[in-house]
Amino acid sequence: MNMEDKLELINREALRLGREVADETGTLLAGNICNTNIYHPDSPERNEQITAMFKEAIEWSLDYNVDYIIGETYTYLGEAMLALQAIKKYGKGVPAVMMLASYPITTKKRTSHHVRRCAAD
Repeated sequence: MNMEDKLELINREALRLGREVADETGTLLAGNICNTNIYHPDSPERNEQITAMFKEAIEWSLDYNVDYIIGETYTYLGEAMLALQAIKKYGKGVPAVMMLASYPITTKKRTSHHVRRCAAD
């Protein structure tokens, strides 16, 4: 779709509208970070780039005083943990809700094989 140059504008507009509605209705506003589609457990050299992407989205959310940040929908536990670490580091204490895709998949490196470990962490 070649819309990367509009990503920030679209997200900020969604957050602005969400903040407006939340203020009018007395409800909560959630920010969001999702899977990046570039994570791979065998490519840790991408982790810095992924963390930078998460940081940027978290900062946009904070600009609109979100009440919490949703991290979704991760099929790799490693990427979910990167997202959670970024929220903890850059989220200024805003709570996080993390969602994992736990559907059956064939590789042992995907989330469904690590849900128990994640719950323990």
